[in-house]
Amino acid sequence: MSIASHSIAYVLGDGSLNAVSTAVLTEVLQEVARVLRPEGSLIARVFCRPPNAESAADIRRDVKLGRAGSFHALKWRVAMAALPDPASPDIAVSAIRDAVIAQYPDRHALCRSTGWNRAEVDTLDVYDGSSVIYNFPTEAAIFALLRRWFASVEIIHCGSYPLAERCPILVARKPIPPL
Repeated sequence: MSIASHSIAYVLGDGSLNAVSTAVLTEVLQEVARVLRPEGSLIARVFCRPPNAESAADIRRDVKLGRAGSFHALKWRVAMAALPDPASPDIAVSAIRDAVIAQYPDRHALCRSTGWNRAEVDTLDVYDGSSVIYNFPTEAAIFALLRRWFASVEIIHCGSYPLAERCPILVARKPIPPL
């Protein structure tokens, strides 16, 4: 970034740390640490996968029972469950689309059974053919990554919206230099 080192007090994000591959995320966090003042903070909501992956059957059961929340919560659950390599949090957004379609090929039936708006479900098509990679780390993994550059990392659980339990707020603070 063409921002002077140690010149920013806060960097804020909402899902932005998920919108890149893990390799790029490492570069982003290094750059954030560079531009933050010594007492600066990174505050970001991040989408974290559970430590134990849920199955497609678990997700289908919740949809059938009306416990899936919103379409976007369903999409993120499917994405986290469909990671091609359980050791890596990276997944192509086109693979997310493919996984949702594989589980729910009849969008009309999905909308009818859930009450979701078809236009909202069709937003999935923006991922078709995209080369963009998202990442869904576990809380432990994002905590460990942030500890490379930040003296203090706090994970705050809040909210009552669908999937809030997987969307903590991270507060990472740089150390205040000694006087």
